[in-house]
Amino acid sequence: MPVTPPSPAREQVWPIAPKLIELAEKVVYGDVWERPGCRNVTAA
Repeated sequence: MPVTPPSPAREQVWPIAPKLIELAEKVVYGDVWERPGCRNVTAA
């Protein structure tokens, strides 16, 4: 899967709350999508 560039919003928040972004990316886009009951919207 290709890596997408960071969004402008992410770039603005990163200096203020880098840990929040790190956790959100890990939990929401990592753990949650890996669960069997969750549908992967990127899969066609």
